[in-house]
Amino acid sequence: MPIGHDYKLFLLRIRVPVCICLAILCAFFLFPKHTSANRTASSLNQPTIHISAGFDSRYRDSNWVPVQVSLRNDGADFSGFISINVPAPSTNTTRSSPTLTYQQAITLPTGSQKQVTMNVPIAIGAQGSTQAITVNLLDANMRKISSETTTLRSIGPSDIFVGVLSDQTNGFGPLNTVMLADPTASILVEPLDASTMPTLTEVLKNFDLIVLDDFTTSTLSKDQLTALQNWVNWGGSLIVVGGPDWRRTLSPLPPDLLPVSLTGSQTLPAKTPLLPIGGPTKGGPVNHRASDSVKNTIIASTAVPSAQSTVALASGTTPLLVQQKLGLG
Repeated sequence: MPIGHDYKLFLLRIRVPVCICLAILCAFFLFPKHTSANRTASSLNQPTIHISAGFDSRYRDSNWVPVQVSLRNDGADFSGFISINVPAPSTNTTRSSPTLTYQQAITLPTGSQKQVTMNVPIAIGAQGSTQAITVNLLDANMRKISSETTTLRSIGPSDIFVGVLSDQTNGFGPLNTVMLADPTASILVEPLDASTMPTLTEVLKNFDLIVLDDFTTSTLSKDQLTALQNWVNWGGSLIVVGGPDWRRTLSPLPPDLLPVSLTGSQTLPAKTPLLPIGGPTKGGPVNHRASDSVKNTIIASTAVPSAQSTVALASGTTPLLVQQKLGLG
């Protein structure tokens, strides 16, 4: 047990009369919570950190990965650095891999809380494995104040990673039931919002597909929208969904990200045919033709397809599914 201030005081006075010693001993044992509270309070004088890395601890190897660092300072004003250690790119050697360090200056006034996102590259050459990264909080003299380690899980090489921007928390379960060519692969869904949507295209490359549906897109920053457009140009696949709230979802997007010019909305009555003849079937022991019409009335966006787009599905003259190639995406 470490010798605290009170215990040192007791040792220095060991030669005083026995009655005084007994009084000190009684005070020590009768009021342990008071002494413990003083020690705990002193330990809170240094800033603390809590980290989360990747997307729900997932990432695709050989890409940049976000690391969110939450900081709290209950002590005096603090200036220092956030330091992240990540493995250096794989060099195909049998020796242990060196680490690379990324740092960012940080100031924390007394009583403040901050959240900082740092993006770091991770390329260990082993998809489907786990990797530990450590974040240190350093003072102005590069002395370690606090530290935390977390584990990242690399997405498998055949897995499909889907980012979903939506104000709704449900309705995307069917994505996990889509049959893939590789039976060992999975579709992984990650909810995104204005606080977690990356601002760098290199970070968005963790995703194979992004879905934008019933989302308040105006909450995204200019940097986030630019990263999204560049990600599509570099080969990413984007699905944007209209419907009754198409203005809230689609109007803030750069025009190049829409394969149509939206004009309004209309109601499709129940039993409106949707799927073309020979369309998708439901899986199972015996294949059954999927329902080719809507059960209830639905509100669909009305739009004019661009000259470069292709209408894959329509209801009469109303295009329902339109696709367009933009750059490599």
